[in-house]
Amino acid sequence: MCKAAQFGPGRPHAGISVFVRDHLSNAVSISSRNLSSGIMVVRLAASLLPTLDSHAHLICCYFTPTPRLDAVDPFDALAIVLSSLGPRPHVLVVGDINARTAQLPDTSQHTDSHLLPPSLDEAGDRPWATPPPARNNMDSKTNSYGHSCVQLCQGHSLAIPNGRSPGDPNGAFTYQSKTGQSAPDMLLASEHMFSLVQHLDMGSFSMWCTPARQSPNPRRSTSLKLSDHVPSTIGLSAPSSSNPSPLIANTHPKRQHRRFSLNLWPLYAAAVSSDPMQLRLTTVISNLTLSSTGSSAAVAAIAGIVAECEQAAFATLAAPQHSGAPWWDKACATAKKLYYLQRRRFSRAAPAPLPAD
Repeated sequence: MCKAAQFGPGRPHAGISVFVRDHLSNAVSISSRNLSSGIMVVRLAASLLPTLDSHAHLICCYFTPTPRLDAVDPFDALAIVLSSLGPRPHVLVVGDINARTAQLPDTSQHTDSHLLPPSLDEAGDRPWATPPPARNNMDSKTNSYGHSCVQLCQGHSLAIPNGRSPGDPNGAFTYQSKTGQSAPDMLLASEHMFSLVQHLDMGSFSMWCTPARQSPNPRRSTSLKLSDHVPSTIGLSAPSSSNPSPLIANTHPKRQHRRFSLNLWPLYAAAVSSDPMQLRLTTVISNLTLSSTGSSAAVAAIAGIVAECEQAAFATLAAPQHSGAPWWDKACATAKKLYYLQRRRFSRAAPAPLPAD
């Protein structure tokens, strides 16, 4: 976790947390933290994204809208981090960077890229082989962070997937306050990482609202708003199912069994009604309503969610056999069966007559 100190009025603290599934923990590591600037760099092993020629970096950011006067500009700090990753790294920057970019150009506008000197290629300021499509943005205003953001993109060959990716073709609003809406939460992607973005789903502002508390007076029936930002889901292209990654394989030494019992149905209901599962179900239904995903993909996603809930409620783990004897193998098991077979035959055989005196 990267937790920044308080910089003035407003929220007392701001922080970044990264949660990783157990079977991916060996392929994900935190390479650096910048506490004062709110930047955390997460290294992703090349086995997670086999279409890349090397590892990738996920840079999680939170840039406070009111930094201290003596603090380093957050985009200058981010530029230093990007330069430290080497020439043209595979990078995906995510987070609340409080940048309002409107329709500002975020890619380099060189027309004769073959005439550029090699020094620009080393710095990253070289056009992509395939320019990204035009970017849309529902937020029509800009600020100083927005200008710094597009300058950073142009200087490090990055582009903003918001407003030009499946699931978010219009650059939806991501923040809501009493004064209006804006889009300060965005992605910055390098060329190869941009090509891996399969969908970018922006949830609704109602997802973080608790059910309304009922009251005899309708004016007092209010709901609790947990966040003023919408949840964002980023989908990257995964390995082919015909050649699954060994990181996803189940390496648990115990065997899993499912036993259905009426006593376990409350566990299943609790798993389905949990916040993560409800968020995933709401996202699938929203995408299906907006026609951003097909019915077959929606059915597959819902079936996967139901299967995970069933696994959490009804799956049990059998104790591993001979866990304390690593030498036990198939030959030992065969010898044990022969031993019991011969013992049964001996016990069923008629006893030999005693010799006569």
